[in-house]
Amino acid sequence: MEQVLDSARFRPPHVRGYVVSRPNLQAALDGRTRALLTLAHAPAGYGKTILLTERYRVLVGRGEVCVWVSLDDMDADPQTLLTSIIAASGIADARYEGFAAEFLKAGGGSAPEMVLSALMNVVDQVGVNVTLFLEDFHTIENVETISLVEVILKYAPANFCLVVSSRSVPDLNIAALKVRDQVVEMSARDLRFSESEAREFLGDGYGLAVDQSQLGAIHRYTDGWAIGLQVAAIASSNSNELDRFIENFTAGNADVMEFLARDVIGNLSDSTKKFLGDTADLDLLVPELCDVVTESSDSDAKLEELVRLNLFLQPVGEEAGWYRYHHLFRDFLKQHFQADEPTSKRRHTLAHGWYCSKGLDEQAINHALRAELWEEAAVAMERVWRSFLSLYRIGQLEGWIRRLPEGIVSQHPELRIALAWTLLLGRRVGDARNVLKTLDVPTVRTDEGREPLVLPSDPLELETFLLDAAIDYVADDIDAIAYLSELDMTGIERLSPFHQGILLDVVIYAHIFSGSMDKASRLAEFATNLQLESQNFLGAIYASVLKGVGYNISGDLDAARNTFLSISELATANFQSDFPMPHAFLAEIDYERNDLDAAEAQLHLAAGTHNRSSAIDAVIAYFLTDARHVRAKYGAREALDVLAKAEIVGKQEGHKRLLVHALAERVVCLASLGRRDDAAAIVDELDQITQTDKEISHRTWPRLRSQFVRAKALLLSLEGHIEEARSLLAPFLVEAEAAGRVGALIKFLLSDARALAMANKEDRAIRQLAKAISRGASGRYLRVFLDQLWGAEDLVRETIRRIDQGRMRGISPVPQVYLAELASLFDLELRAGQEAELSAPIEPLTAREKTLLLALKAGKTNKQIAHETGITQNTVAWHLKNLFAKLNVNNRTAAANAAQFLDLAD
Repeated sequence: MEQVLDSARFRPPHVRGYVVSRPNLQAALDGRTRALLTLAHAPAGYGKTILLTERYRVLVGRGEVCVWVSLDDMDADPQTLLTSIIAASGIADARYEGFAAEFLKAGGGSAPEMVLSALMNVVDQVGVNVTLFLEDFHTIENVETISLVEVILKYAPANFCLVVSSRSVPDLNIAALKVRDQVVEMSARDLRFSESEAREFLGDGYGLAVDQSQLGAIHRYTDGWAIGLQVAAIASSNSNELDRFIENFTAGNADVMEFLARDVIGNLSDSTKKFLGDTADLDLLVPELCDVVTESSDSDAKLEELVRLNLFLQPVGEEAGWYRYHHLFRDFLKQHFQADEPTSKRRHTLAHGWYCSKGLDEQAINHALRAELWEEAAVAMERVWRSFLSLYRIGQLEGWIRRLPEGIVSQHPELRIALAWTLLLGRRVGDARNVLKTLDVPTVRTDEGREPLVLPSDPLELETFLLDAAIDYVADDIDAIAYLSELDMTGIERLSPFHQGILLDVVIYAHIFSGSMDKASRLAEFATNLQLESQNFLGAIYASVLKGVGYNISGDLDAARNTFLSISELATANFQSDFPMPHAFLAEIDYERNDLDAAEAQLHLAAGTHNRSSAIDAVIAYFLTDARHVRAKYGAREALDVLAKAEIVGKQEGHKRLLVHALAERVVCLASLGRRDDAAAIVDELDQITQTDKEISHRTWPRLRSQFVRAKALLLSLEGHIEEARSLLAPFLVEAEAAGRVGALIKFLLSDARALAMANKEDRAIRQLAKAISRGASGRYLRVFLDQLWGAEDLVRETIRRIDQGRMRGISPVPQVYLAELASLFDLELRAGQEAELSAPIEPLTAREKTLLLALKAGKTNKQIAHETGITQNTVAWHLKNLFAKLNVNNRTAAANAAQFLDLAD
């Protein structure tokens, strides 16, 4: 039965009665280049459905694929609409069955934008023209759902078009399509019947012989409105007094509702009127259901009578005897047969019972709510809430729960858990926390106060505990979940795959940001494999995301990139769609490697990350990479606009880390533009926001405060407060090195190098910069040097030269290929080993050092030098050590060669 109900929505309705051929309208749709969007908007009763149905049949006759969805209230939820479109595609053509089956099997967990993108790819590959019909678009008011339809238009290939009918002009952003002449629009003015069409409709359709005067009067007062003409025809046929009807009609009584009440309903038998009133609230007219609601046994005959009278019944699917009332007629019936409250509740109660007997929980819940059967509705919601979450039908689920009295919800903790999940999946973290506070959230128990921590064994306690952890995870509250890093994972197999994924993700997250990278990596690998084995692909994806984040932090950008690519492949293979999250990280890595075109392509694929991702690291990567990419292509001023969007999201959703990263990046942009006062104001704001962050130690990394410290150090350096800047940076340099946070270490080394350069201590600045280059070599870090050291490009060039010439001590070898890439970024051409590239030491040699250098050129030993100069051998060794440092060499031979190349000792 459920399949029949669904399939009925995915086929055009059967049109009963006489249909006027309207070739001019079809010609208007055909007589131009295939338009991306066809829009028919007019009030009820203007023949929009008939127009679309006829168009459907014309296109099918041409061998095109036509996908039909009759929208209803359920489709107001974006995930439900997505599911309807995918299911309808599978029904419309066998070539889309596989895609639909994979999507439905996966539970609809993918980001809707990515699913639609994947569907459009399939449409493009199949090649045959495809038209998607969305009937009754006015039922959709949800902004997110409307945006989803705009995504369809965004990704549509050349062989796809969309046809929409609505009672009002849809709130779609179609201005750009109109400019490109890609929209065909039909309004009420276009859909009105002409006089000749009205004559054909009344004459051939209802057997009314009307003269020109009668026709003119009817057409004038109905204004060509199809439903008005039908009302006139039915009323006249029943009364056999057309002139009297026209006289009443033209006397000013042009309200269709009154026509229906007096001239249509008024001529029916009392039993038929009662049947109409009793069934007015039913979405589906099935003889068996109607018998239950009307408490009679002749519903089959009544429905046949209504069909014979042509009273606005629309057949449902292929099932004989199943109907729906036309929307307009149903509205009229509800208004005309206004039942008292007890009667109405009884009808809904009867309908609820019938749907329950058929196992149709969704329809049963709708009637239970109308009948105020609160307890029955609550119990049914407890049966379905998990499946609704898996399909992301969070809007409908939340709406149901909100309609229940507070006392009922308070007696059903599972419903409060369900409500909190709908809020959390909608990223309303504060609201989810407030609901959680109404539940008894257990504290993680220990075995007689000893480690390790253990999970609650009671199912309800486990539900609330994991919900609490998920809220902390989405809120990026590492302090709140840090204790989970010591959780005993024994017995995790007894949890559902959904709960396994939640638990493992928050524990991995705790390890990453408490500095236990090895533990995080091992657990992420375990979690990924465990989720893959249980076919919880969504859980495997999130575990892999965290694994990639760990690689990113430790500086292994190749491993991170491979991990994020595998996530994209895993999503495509198992969800028939991609996820935006991994592309945000891939964009970040491609940008760092200075592949701006690849980064831009990844940013395009990552669009929607800030709306769909529960991993805040992906949101940060998306916004910062977008801002840096814009800065690289257009300038710092344009990048400030991107950062403003990130700051808005951070403030609105309470994601402090996103806000702090965006503000810190804003300081860099403002400082590079010379707007130090504006930058100083942002630094003060960062100081206030990050003051409560953790103190730095060997076990913790203050993620917020570290952003403030680099921003503050930059400002202090530019203002000449070098020692203050370096004292801020020092502990972060030490701890970043100790914790293996390579990305952070490079940025702090660059900040320190800038401070030293501003103090004219170029030799020491070059040493710090050389360390940063050495540490960045394995991950091929490039853009960070250009973005962070604007205004100090000559310092970078000199450092690269010295590394190239082997004149930098105390750093790991730097691969020549990487050094050449970095040099190219700074417009520097390397000529390794050429003597002409050697330059004098930054600090001049003393007279004593020049004497020693001459002795080295002559090949003398320390003992000989000591004897000739009258100083001790220890003093000679000390002077030589200083000399080697100034020359950036390691031994006597290298020093003698440098002296010869640079004429230092003459």
